[in-house]
Amino acid sequence: MDRTALLHRAAEVRRRIFASLPWEVRLATVFARLALDTGYLNDLGRQIGAEMLQAGVTDMPPAPKWKPGGPHAALSLPRDYMGKFTHDVYGLLISKFRNPKFAEEAIIAYVGKLSTGEIKLQAVSRTTAESFIRHGALLEAMSLARKALREQARQESLEDVDEDSKSVSRELADPNAFAKFRKALSDKMWKEWMEYLAKHVHPDIPMYLELKMEGYDDVEIIGSPKKGIPSKLPHWNASPQAWAKPSGPGAKIIPKSNEFLESKGTTVQELLSGDV
Repeated sequence: MDRTALLHRAAEVRRRIFASLPWEVRLATVFARLALDTGYLNDLGRQIGAEMLQAGVTDMPPAPKWKPGGPHAALSLPRDYMGKFTHDVYGLLISKFRNPKFAEEAIIAYVGKLSTGEIKLQAVSRTTAESFIRHGALLEAMSLARKALREQARQESLEDVDEDSKSVSRELADPNAFAKFRKALSDKMWKEWMEYLAKHVHPDIPMYLELKMEGYDDVEIIGSPKKGIPSKLPHWNASPQAWAKPSGPGAKIIPKSNEFLESKGTTVQELLSGDV
């Protein structure tokens, strides 16, 4: 099987896995990714990429201007270097803990440990290194969750902190924990929300979000005229960069969603955290 066929197959598997998650988990993941500044995750991705290159990890993406050594080595890498991987790790943590704060802080903490040498990568394949990093970020998020639960337990004067932590941790990782979220977001409210975004942002937003929840990435949905990839959206034929720029439709989804949800007495963040 040639490389193009393998990439298509990998993309199909990725979409199938994501689409198999509960609707609430997929929705929370999509909106959590939109809520976190794309550039911020890309910056973390570049830092991870720099540490991987420094360690001699093989099969890395091309980095023609790479300048190893020094505290600013990551700045010599392309702006989106390893950005997709960082987004995928972030999405994994959201699906496990349904808490954007844990996901963001876990990635930051893990990258910090890589940068200071507290955690060292080996000269292994990219696939192996990515698995190691993914597992490490997951452990960081679990540690943050335990700390938060212990603090909550202390405040509530609970005697058996460990057992309580285990119980709540299971709840955090359980898709059924989204029951309250699903109840708050009725079918009628979801329809009104999408109609609002179609009217006030762009007519293709509902279809864009539907495809995101099926596991497609932005290039697969929006298309890329340069690469000859057609858009799946009926009213959009410009680049992904135009979609994501500050004045573009992608950047307006969260602000306009909050505008709508505030009229219903909630926000995107409250829906994601379950505080509804």
